[in-house]
Amino acid sequence: MDEKVKRILEKAHRSDKNHSFRSRCQLILLKSEGSSSQEVGDILKICSMSVNNWTAKFNAKGIEGLRIQSGRGRKPILSKENDADLVIENSKEEQTKTLCG
Repeated sequence: MDEKVKRILEKAHRSDKNHSFRSRCQLILLKSEGSSSQEVGDILKICSMSVNNWTAKFNAKGIEGLRIQSGRGRKPILSKENDADLVIENSKEEQTKTLCG
């Protein structure tokens, strides 16, 4: 591994705000030191398949491959732009019901 990349990974592992990203940086550092996927998985409490998947993403995309890409995960049911008034109105109705019994 290139020394510059290693320094960047070490810094990110120590100081990045995102815990998951820090763990993935540690994963790559451990793999670069010769640890097996099973050993890294045991240390980080993840399966060796996840270790292999993140290693492949790192090899394909570099450090940015270790970040979660936008658009992942469950989409919100409500949007701030369209549903804010509805949420406020329903909250007021619920408060009225609670106060009036």
